[in-house]
Amino acid sequence: MFKKVLPFFVVMILFVACSNNDTPSNNVTEDTNVETEEPQFPVTVDVEGKDVTVEAVPKNILPMSLEVAEIVLELTTPEDITATTKGIDDPLLSTKVEEGKQVEERIGAATNIDPEEIIALDTDLLIMTKMYGSFH
Repeated sequence: MFKKVLPFFVVMILFVACSNNDTPSNNVTEDTNVETEEPQFPVTVDVEGKDVTVEAVPKNILPMSLEVAEIVLELTTPEDITATTKGIDDPLLSTKVEEGKQVEERIGAATNIDPEEIIALDTDLLIMTKMYGSFH
């Protein structure tokens, strides 16, 4: 399941990178609204040789580690984040403490995941880095 999450993380980064850049990436196909300069959906992205189509702007995002939460908070607003890790509240660990306060729910760190808790959050997009190993 977590191997399927990686392409969505790539899509999220590419979505934001394209929306903040005047020249679109070579591997993203999008229509641009001239007035707002925001990509129109669906957006198709090449991920490891496979086309991945994102039908709509991701909402209800769940970053499953602190570093991912900080990246997601750079790319979107706290309102789009369903929950974040407990470490977001620690100013010694996080650079996004103030933004993190706007996200109500907290989950355990990436290595202490409670699957039932994650399912109950009913998110649209789960994001985790590969550094936490393989999950089967």
